Amino acid sequence: ADMSAHAQRQHRAQRLLEILQLEAIEQNLFRGLNEVSGDFRLFGGQVLAQSLRAAYRTVEDRAAHSAYGYFMRAGNAAKPVLYEVDRIRDGRSFTTRSVVAIQDGEAIFSLSVSFQIPESGFEHAHSMPNIPPPGELEDDLNTVARFNSQRSDAMQIPDRPRPFEMRSVFPPGSAQWQQERYWNPVWIRFSAAVERGDDALARSLLAYASDMGMVSTALLPHMGSFARSEVQIGPRAVDSSSDRD
Repeated sequence: ADMSAHAQRQHRAQRLLEILQLEAIEQNLFRGLNEVSGDFRLFGGQVLAQSLRAAYRTVEDRAAHSAYGYFMRAGNAAKPVLYEVDRIRDGRSFTTRSVVAIQDGEAIFSLSVSFQIPESGFEHAHSMPNIPPPGELEDDLNTVARFNSQRSDAMQIPDRPRPFEMRSVFPPGSAQWQQERYWNPVWIRFSAAVERGDDALARSLLAYASDMGMVSTALLPHMGSFARSEVQIGPRAVDSSSDRD
């Protein structure tokens, strides 16, 4: 990819940091601006990240350990989003918040979040899969740019720069990428500097990144058995392949 694509990715990362600094309108009510403004659909990851950030603005010294989000209506990138936080419960160890994202007086997204004070507990995890480290993989922007330069418009892969650098174990456009149907390992890294220890920001960024491929990975076993236009992944407004940026 040329330098403009990489520069655009860094710009998007800085912009994401800016819009996560929500404006407090009233107690428990915040306003969020958009990454890119225009008369097109909002990216769901942005709304999810801002909703989590709004919930964090109403708690202290606690970290979000679970969150459940529901996309309900189309979001419009031409308008800001209001985030209304309901303080469901404040307990000694756990805090519960509900957030509704609103445009034109209607809910477009809702989020339930549980926070917990720092405590020790049981831990477990799957072993790390045997995959190459990111230093041995190519930036997806470079891979996609090279692939698209060799193909017709009808066969090109979308190459919108995101705020995160992505390095796929199965390079986009490769034979392995086209054949693999059961997992899609990708390294991601945020493209701007952030302060260590900012848990609210770190988890909000992770929430954003969760909409950059996880849902489409679930469709991999069924690729080839349907036309993409026939499938709706939640509201079309937050389909990560349909936002125009």
